[in-house]
Amino acid sequence: MFRNLETLNIIGSGGVKLPKEIRKLGKLRHLTCRNLSLIELEDGIGDMTSLQTLRYVDLDTDGAAKIIKGLGKLKQMRDLRLINVRREDGIILSSSINEMQHLEMLFVESGWEGIFEVIDLDLISLPTKLRNLTLNGSLQKLPEWIPKLQNLVELKLS
Repeated sequence: MFRNLETLNIIGSGGVKLPKEIRKLGKLRHLTCRNLSLIELEDGIGDMTSLQTLRYVDLDTDGAAKIIKGLGKLKQMRDLRLINVRREDGIILSSSINEMQHLEMLFVESGWEGIFEVIDLDLISLPTKLRNLTLNGSLQKLPEWIPKLQNLVELKLS
């Protein structure tokens, strides 16, 4: 059932937990939701290799490190939007983003209810196609890698 599904847009206001079975949607390219939990997929998000869009993944959960590590296997990712990113996950997140060479849009928000943590990303292998970058959180200084983004057309810092 739904073997050929390419886009799943979940509309709702609360957090949504996806079942493990979603990994069987091998052609799924776009997954969007307002507040998406991937905790059920912590061991398998990296298997969803066709994903190009993943929007508003909530990383304020135990097991977030496994989820973030799995994101690095999504080599086709073009639009990644993460919310509630914790400072301690910055190194793992940086490593995963370094693997996404097709990334065009990156949104990272490190906080909830007006309390923001420091966003500490250290990108070494820059996503050369990155056009839009949004960082919502506390920045101690402008990351050194941002001025090196040659195709960046929109930068939002808040």
